[in-house]
Amino acid sequence: MIEKILLRIARRGPALTQLEPSDTSVTPSAYDQGSSRLFPTVLPQDGILDSLTSATITPAIWDVAKEAHYRAGAPEERATALPPAYAGYGMVHALIGSVIWSERKFIQKNIVHLVSRNGDVVAAVYPTERTVAVRKNPDDFGAGSLSIKVLPPTARAFEADQASSFDTISVHMLLWYFGQVVPEAVENIPDALLRGKMLLRKLPLVAPNALHTRHLRLISLFSAGPIYLQALFNLLNTESMESICADLTSLHLTGCLVSNDPKSNPV
Repeated sequence: MIEKILLRIARRGPALTQLEPSDTSVTPSAYDQGSSRLFPTVLPQDGILDSLTSATITPAIWDVAKEAHYRAGAPEERATALPPAYAGYGMVHALIGSVIWSERKFIQKNIVHLVSRNGDVVAAVYPTERTVAVRKNPDDFGAGSLSIKVLPPTARAFEADQASSFDTISVHMLLWYFGQVVPEAVENIPDALLRGKMLLRKLPLVAPNALHTRHLRLISLFSAGPIYLQALFNLLNTESMESICADLTSLHLTGCLVSNDPKSNPV
């Protein structure tokens, strides 16, 4: 299963973003109709949803996992353990991912520049293309914080001479990185997602070498169908407790992991 998932990610074209119908108990097209939205809206599914009971609410085990998660190290330490695809990334990349997530409803509708306190453009977000032009060596521009400057809808990408100073990175790569290296990113997972059944609605739109083997194993567990948090933890190895919060966070931030109850998913 892991080899199949990795091969599917490697061969995936622009339109091949979902798991195959056999990979989940819910037809993926019921959730994603090929929308060009940066953060697709989750649509209601057909059928009767499982009712939630007190047995499905597992705050205790999640709290234990979060304690291990926060003890796992500072962002800089976490970044050094990431796969090769993230070589050269720094804390500014995590900050860009954080801003894109926190301002997603706004950015989704606008081309924006992310500007440092010194007034330099550190990144440009193009929501239609789902890409971000990130300044090479962004730390050199004093990007301790970033403000948003909205561009008109007719704005064009950088000219050739400017573009050479930027790297083009997908939005999903930055969101995945944010979820992996910033401990506080875990707080963006809604309680409703953890209390009901979780559904993997698509494969992460990241480079194959951005994933650890543990990510592929986690995806393979989700591919069997919607699952409760407690049941997922029962299937995981004990050493996964330290990383599970970051991994679930990255899956959630990239739009892969949603609640099986559509009413619990934010629009």
